[in-house]
Amino acid sequence: MRTEYYKLEGLQRQGTADIRAELAVCKERLAQYELIEKELDSAIMHVANADNSMDGGPDAVGSALIATITQAPTAAKRRIQQSLLLANRL
Repeated sequence: MRTEYYKLEGLQRQGTADIRAELAVCKERLAQYELIEKELDSAIMHVANADNSMDGGPDAVGSALIATITQAPTAAKRRIQQSLLLANRL
């Protein structure tokens, strides 16, 4: 009976260690995604606030953004669209 208990206790500890390791990986991945979102917001705001003295004017910037959105995967499209809406609000 004791051997079974110790065996189960060891399995439980291993399971807990595995879950904690997976949680740490997920937290790191989330932090990286949040950093990417901040950088994307910053880039979108920079484009939105850019003056019209760029070569091609604002139409070139808009065309580049549309091309980026249409070529991006679905999840990225949604993120870019949200960033553009944020830029338009400001």
